[in-house]
Amino acid sequence: MKTKIVKILFPLLFIVNIWAQEIKAPLFFALPDKDKVYIILGQTPRTFMGFNLYRKEGTGDYEKLNDVPITGTLDPFYMRSLLGDEYEWVANALRADSETECLFKLRQPENGIPLSLISRKVATVLGRIYVDDKVKEGAKYTYKVALIDLSEREFTSAEQTVTVSPHQPPTQPPKNLKAEAGDAEVLLTWEYPPYKGGNDIVVGFNVYSKGEKDNKFYKITPVPLLRWEGTLSYRDLDVDNGYTYDYYITSVDMIGAESAPSNKVSAKPVDKTPPSIPTGLETAG
Repeated sequence: MKTKIVKILFPLLFIVNIWAQEIKAPLFFALPDKDKVYIILGQTPRTFMGFNLYRKEGTGDYEKLNDVPITGTLDPFYMRSLLGDEYEWVANALRADSETECLFKLRQPENGIPLSLISRKVATVLGRIYVDDKVKEGAKYTYKVALIDLSEREFTSAEQTVTVSPHQPPTQPPKNLKAEAGDAEVLLTWEYPPYKGGNDIVVGFNVYSKGEKDNKFYKITPVPLLRWEGTLSYRDLDVDNGYTYDYYITSVDMIGAESAPSNKVSAKPVDKTPPSIPTGLETAG
């Protein structure tokens, strides 16, 4: 199996007008998946510290699901433990040189909100997710998320009703994938419809590649690439000149479900560096 050393650029993570704000996400998403329901926070104000979660079945009464407020960690080393193999890409994305700096930057909404939408581990670190695994398939539940401030006072809430059923993956794969070969790199570009609201919970894209010596496609993005409108591209720098690489892309939703593959494309990077000028030559008399 070929080991991929993926170099991913996340310049858009630092844009204040972040994805969750652009799409005007609700306070939370309740996403059923056969025998569980994922509760994932969308927008949150800066006074947010955590949340309480309530659930009721049918027309019954609400019951509180958490004994203590659902909050993120303030311990940078526990953060690294929770992130596990995702720590390196998070630290690189945030340009953080230590666990303390990484957690500090991660807790800034302009960084943490988009990252938590594409990574359940980041969402866990920030206290933005709860997985309710005590549900019955086919049952109808209403959830209420109540945000709490620093004094643990509930100051705003929202409700959503869902029926527990198998989660359906995104039906829309990326389209018109193109590959442009360069010198030791391949630039991929593709198209995807603008966010339309409602049940559109696609948050990013996975990129798959197969080299000439590989017997199957491998995912080369450790986490989905964020779905930034107008920036649907990926530059693969882990390629060798003179070899052909095949690619396809899938769209990914908030709980990691993937669409069918896009069209497949191929590219063969070439060495475009001109040879150096010879030195030390002398003419014969």
